[in-house]
Amino acid sequence: MTSNLAEAMNSMFKDICGLPITALVQATYYKIAKLFAKRGKQLAAMLVSGQQYTEACQDRILDAV
Repeated sequence: MTSNLAEAMNSMFKDICGLPITALVQATYYKIAKLFAKRGKQLAAMLVSGQQYTEACQDRILDAV
């Protein structure tokens, strides 16, 4: 069995797996930097709107109550 993290990494590397190691590291760096920027913007918008938890977390809290 593989974990969700391994599956996520495999999907990220599927188009760059044939590259030399330095190009692989560089491509990974830029992909992760782009992802962090995207998620940072989402989080900032969420906090500005007054939302304290993510939607998934909020749903689980409401289900537990």
